[in-house]
Amino acid sequence: MPQPLSRSEAEFNSSAQAPLPMTPALTRFIAHKESDSRLIKQALEQRTGIPTQINPV
Repeated sequence: MPQPLSRSEAEFNSSAQAPLPMTPALTRFIAHKESDSRLIKQALEQRTGIPTQINPV
C-alpha cells in the first residue's frame, strides 16, 4: 500500500513503510497531558495523511 506522506516517488511506489523519526520534541508532544497519546499513536500507525484531532476541544 502506498504511503500518502512519502518523501519521494520511489518511496510512494514502494510497499516498504517509511521510517518516522521520533524527535525529542515529538516525544514531548505525544506525552503532553493535553494530547491523546492513543490517538496520536493510532494516526502515526495508520499514516493516512488525513487531519486528525488529537486533543480535546
